[in-house]
Amino acid sequence: MAYANFLSISFLLISLTVNLSFVYNPSFMGSLSLKNLSLYIIIILYTIQVTFQGDDKSETMKKVSKYIIIYIVYSFVIMIYKSLINNDVSNLLNLLMNFKSSFDAFLIYVLIENLHLKERDANYSFYVLILCFFLLNAMTVFDSLGLVSIEGISFDTKYGRSQGSFGESNVYASYVSFFIPIVIAGFFMSKNLLWSIFLGINLLFGAYSIVLTGSRTAFLSSLFALIAFFVLSRNKIMQNKNKNLLLFIIFLVISSIGIYKTIPETTVSGLETNIVSRYQHSSLDEYSSGRLGLWKKGLEIYVQNPLLGISEDFTSLVGSNTHNTYLEVLISKGLIGLIFFMLILVFLVKKTLYLLSSKKNELLYYGYLSGLLSFMISMLALNMFSAYYFFFVTSSIVLKENLKITDD
Repeated sequence: MAYANFLSISFLLISLTVNLSFVYNPSFMGSLSLKNLSLYIIIILYTIQVTFQGDDKSETMKKVSKYIIIYIVYSFVIMIYKSLINNDVSNLLNLLMNFKSSFDAFLIYVLIENLHLKERDANYSFYVLILCFFLLNAMTVFDSLGLVSIEGISFDTKYGRSQGSFGESNVYASYVSFFIPIVIAGFFMSKNLLWSIFLGINLLFGAYSIVLTGSRTAFLSSLFALIAFFVLSRNKIMQNKNKNLLLFIIFLVISSIGIYKTIPETTVSGLETNIVSRYQHSSLDEYSSGRLGLWKKGLEIYVQNPLLGISEDFTSLVGSNTHNTYLEVLISKGLIGLIFFMLILVFLVKKTLYLLSSKKNELLYYGYLSGLLSFMISMLALNMFSAYYFFFVTSSIVLKENLKITDD
């Protein structure tokens, strides 16, 4: 059963990679997509597991799932409530379909967190996760350099920016900046030279992808994440006294030279325009791409119903999304919804700290905490969309209680 669970997780990761990067989502039996098929397989396996094997009773480990379920149920109830008070029942089917799509990523976390995996299968799931990160970044880099042409990844020659493997530069860069500290942690934990080299190449492609997307938010969040990781893990890294630190410095130098020598001229020009020249000749709101004005409008709209949020869609009212995940939740679900949403993040941190107390995978959990910090910073300026899928899949796999990727 545990091996079947591992295969279902791997199938889900492959489905997400194919769907998000190639804009390819083949249908089965009518409208059943590859992504949904992989999700339903996990649901079926979890149902079988609960029926025949029982469920894990560890309340400490399940608190994240509990608050995700509370958040989903709350969001569903207020959606129905707002539809009824606005006499919008005729549009309920579309609302339900949109609701499912919006919360698929949250549901995936709950399912994977509660799936039974043996240590070996938990480890393999982590390695598949690393492989998907490599594929996503490799496709972004190769497409930007003109080595391949992938429909779902476009390159804006005017501003020198790649849209990344999710088709949206800022969102994709936020995922990369979230995952990079986890890869660095794996690098320092590695005892296999070939695996270390592969992780080093992962870091090169990840850093290159952030540069190619030209995302100012990702630059900032990555910086905070890296500082956080090395502050948290400095003692652990120095205690190891292994060759990984020297190897890491070598890869850092090689990566910097490689990016500098191969980066497209349009990207260099775009970065200079987007970050330097734009700062010199723009107001603060213009430099933020109009975000300050959007946030002001968002708060003005929010106060119309501060407890439960408004019924209308912010984008339809203003013509743009909020460019702030927290504000989006606040406007659409009110203060209560934001509290439930924040509790999910709080208990992700608490669960990580709980696992840290076991004294295994310490560097990995430091990497995850640093990545989580990066993601939370990114949410201040972005609506996450596709990045949610890999954020919650990564969180559920990295925080499996029986994951142990080294013998330390």
